[in-house]
Amino acid sequence: MDRDRRAKLTPKERQAARERYKKMEKLPPDKKQGLKQQWEEYNRLPEQERRKLGSTPRKPPAPPHPPQSPAPAESGPPPTAPIAPINP
Repeated sequence: MDRDRRAKLTPKERQAARERYKKMEKLPPDKKQGLKQQWEEYNRLPEQERRKLGSTPRKPPAPPHPPQSPAPAESGPPPTAPIAPINP
């Protein structure tokens, strides 16, 4: 990002940019390389395609683990079949 664009960012946008930068610094080299290639491919697209992609709403990231449903509550011993009387 060039200096002029950075100067026009709001404080909230600057903070988000810093956080993204820190996050990128922690990525393993192979992941960084893959993202770099994707960015280069994006930049090679015609302007119209980039605008189209930019206007497409993003999917929210998937949660790391699916929510667990609570275990059913135990209400005592399991039901038993009735016992028939024995006739002597």
